[in-house]
Amino acid sequence: MLSQLPASRPLRILLCQGESPRARELVEYLEQDGYEVECVRGGNGTCLAAALRFQPHVLVVEENSIRLSIVKLCRTLQRSEETQHLPVVACVGDVSPDRVERFEQAGVTEILAAPTTPSLIVHCMKRLEQGGALREPGSKAGGISLWASERAAFEACLRQAEEREELSVCYQPRVDAATGDLLGMECLVRWNHPQFGCVPPDQFIPLAEETGLINSIGEWVLREACTQAEAWRQRGHTDLRVSVNLSAIQFRDSDLYETVQRALRDTGLPAEWLELEVTESILMGDPSETALTLERLKSLGLHVSIDDFGTGYSSLSYLKRFPIDTLKIDRSFVDGITSDPDDAAIATAIVLMGHSLRLRVVGEGVETTDQQTLLHLLGCDEIQGYLISPPIPAPAFEQHFLNRGQKVA
Repeated sequence: MLSQLPASRPLRILLCQGESPRARELVEYLEQDGYEVECVRGGNGTCLAAALRFQPHVLVVEENSIRLSIVKLCRTLQRSEETQHLPVVACVGDVSPDRVERFEQAGVTEILAAPTTPSLIVHCMKRLEQGGALREPGSKAGGISLWASERAAFEACLRQAEEREELSVCYQPRVDAATGDLLGMECLVRWNHPQFGCVPPDQFIPLAEETGLINSIGEWVLREACTQAEAWRQRGHTDLRVSVNLSAIQFRDSDLYETVQRALRDTGLPAEWLELEVTESILMGDPSETALTLERLKSLGLHVSIDDFGTGYSSLSYLKRFPIDTLKIDRSFVDGITSDPDDAAIATAIVLMGHSLRLRVVGEGVETTDQQTLLHLLGCDEIQGYLISPPIPAPAFEQHFLNRGQKVA
């Protein structure tokens, strides 16, 4: 049996990330999530001394922020009986297969593609804990090798998924809240593995972000969406905008502008019929850099929407700084809009805020006619959700929505 963490004790995380505003932000984020955190800078000796003193459940080290070799650090930890089983999460810039294998052979438990985000670190911690990889300091790591090998196998499968054509895309319609006219569709990636079956996006997307695979997967999804949208345009469906999600990792990629520009050029889709969706949390990072990135993307002529809006802390003055076109109300508020006065109030405020900035507002996750009716009464411009349709493959989308006319709800 593994020595699992007592429910009453907080998880202790030792960060070897140096002193920087980003490190301080990460510490604050982790502490707000209930973790006990200590941050150190230095070499192998410093990290070992801190681990012996602090007795963490896990060590998180960022390769580029301190002068040490992660492989040597693992060997240093393994020489001490008290730290030899300490799980190590390495944030590295180069996640090529050969380098990943070298880290795994050295004993690294988890490898994340740097630069990472506080939310991804938290997701990683929760997954490690649920997988039994985190135990009380000093307990033996009987289950780590099995957990790590299963995780490594899952990651290897994901790396091969694109070339094996296991990835596919589905489309979910977006319709006019007042008239029911079809206005566009959101493109969503799916992974159908021959052994695992249909892998839920909330399982493989975070892994893709952690490992850096999200950039290649994201570019593939973007090109698929643009190709399909242009094919439908050529068949006479000229007024449909396709939306594609961008993760935080993709958004920070220095090649993002060129990737989008290349997809539009190669597929022939006019930029005005592409919408890129970014989450509200992306806006909360570096506002100045975010604004520059969005302005550059907007210069192509495409649209930008804020997904999952309402879960962060954006204000009217904050939103004014960004060149956006649409707000998408987070589905958690839509879910309770007919039963929870607070959710209804938040949805109303988002609609008013969006319209005051001349933005369109979309209600996501609509599953009942009562939700649809109330969103329309509140002034919501578009709706999207299972009431209209779940995400479906392109042939089914074409049959159900394009071949029978533009009015679908």
